[in-house]
Amino acid sequence: MRRVADDCELVREYIEGLRRRRKTVTLEELSTRLDTNDWGRIHAAITPLLEEGTLVPLKTAKSNGSTEHPLFEKYRIASEPVPAHDLTALHPALVTSTYLERHAVECDKWWSELTLLSAWLGKGHSERDATLRERCWEVFGNEKVYESRGLSACVRNTSGQELRELLVVREDAPEDLPFVVAPGVIAPTSVVVVENRDPYLAIRRQLLAGHRAIFGMPVDAVVCGYGNKVRQAKGASLRFALESMHTAPDVRVLYWGDLDREGLAILAALRDEGLVEPFTAAYEAMTHARRSEPRPSPDGREMPTPSLDGIFEGSLRDRIEAIARDEMLLPQECVSFRAMGKAMP
Repeated sequence: MRRVADDCELVREYIEGLRRRRKTVTLEELSTRLDTNDWGRIHAAITPLLEEGTLVPLKTAKSNGSTEHPLFEKYRIASEPVPAHDLTALHPALVTSTYLERHAVECDKWWSELTLLSAWLGKGHSERDATLRERCWEVFGNEKVYESRGLSACVRNTSGQELRELLVVREDAPEDLPFVVAPGVIAPTSVVVVENRDPYLAIRRQLLAGHRAIFGMPVDAVVCGYGNKVRQAKGASLRFALESMHTAPDVRVLYWGDLDREGLAILAALRDEGLVEPFTAAYEAMTHARRSEPRPSPDGREMPTPSLDGIFEGSLRDRIEAIARDEMLLPQECVSFRAMGKAMP
């Protein structure tokens, strides 16, 4: 006589095979796999999978009506369980938020790298005696691991810091940021830094065409910040760009980026370094654009809402805080090329 354990193992193997391509399995399929219509035998075979949550009856599935051997015409196949990890084993700098607790898949995916980083942080290293690639080799045994956007995002969301900041790296050669200076300008006194490529190209085109003001502000040059790159290493790349264009000693640098937690965090970080001030007129234009309804933000949702103290005031601050608080995004691109042309007459 076939044992219940054998039936259960047969069903388990069948479910594991389906998991890669299916989300449900029918009672008819289970009956065929076990080669039986005996409700008692089928129920006994799938009970362990029901108790552990591998199989879950669909809410809309019809029951066989049996109280002794209840079966349903269709079951949902649960996702493969994610191993649990002891977060208390990580360095405190890596658990400043609840991100890892609420994102078990990401935690498991990057657990090896997180534990290696945690061990290195535990040594209290503070010397900037290695480049980013050298440090990645030292910590992870992979000099290019910093190129993984997934790991970088995981570290940023759980620690509130960029990976390169935690690794305490030397920035002898900051990465170049694209910039353009208006024709005829020798020492720019007003520079606009934009987070994204399209607004950069729009302002660049207008500058090269001889238009020197945007939203009522004089502009001598524009820099493309390329997202988070502009804030890395305390704004080293931005400092390099400003030095390269030989700005005036009293240069005014205005920053303009997306309205979401990520974009506001970039602005706050650069402002804290004394590098920029907000381009208030541009942010006002975003909130009054033709299509200015924010959408759910795909980035920075696990980040804390950056403090806007001293950055924005009045109703503009209220509108921006609401966007960040609700984990929404209003992208720079809501101010189009056409709108930019009107803003730079």
